[in-house]
Amino acid sequence: MRAFFFRRSWRERVLLLVVLTVGVAIWLSSVASRSGALRERWGATGTALHLQKDWLSVAAENEGQLQSRLAQVQQGRSLNANQLAGQLDAVVKRQRFANYRLDPPASERKPPVAVHTVALTIEKVELPAFGAFVDDLRGSLPLVNIEQLVVTPDRRNPAQLDVRLKLSGLELLP
Repeated sequence: MRAFFFRRSWRERVLLLVVLTVGVAIWLSSVASRSGALRERWGATGTALHLQKDWLSVAAENEGQLQSRLAQVQQGRSLNANQLAGQLDAVVKRQRFANYRLDPPASERKPPVAVHTVALTIEKVELPAFGAFVDDLRGSLPLVNIEQLVVTPDRRNPAQLDVRLKLSGLELLP
């Protein structure tokens, strides 16, 4: 190879060196990008393994919390969709709201539980009466959560409110 190189003229030698240098630069750039991608994948894998290790280290604790909370749900009053709608209707009637609308419940099953969602609209209610309703709701239905609350003043009487609630109840599936 050396003899081949030195038999060439200066111009050809310089041109060969330039071509060789460009080829090596392209090759080194490719190697650098591949090694960077490999290092990135290596780091992502290490992060994922560390995260899995953390989750596995607390898996027994999480399982214990899940079982204790499921036991609390069993001890509490788990309601199916119809019972939820009936209990909400009873709470609203206990508060003597005249203008209200309770939409039919929608259910989503995710074993071991089912989540039932109900929309409730109460029109022309005053703030203290609504506060008493929320307190009564918390006391009588502990497994019902208020997911969404929209309060708007009534157009004719701003002292009264129109309230839209999205409530969800939890049912433990057999």
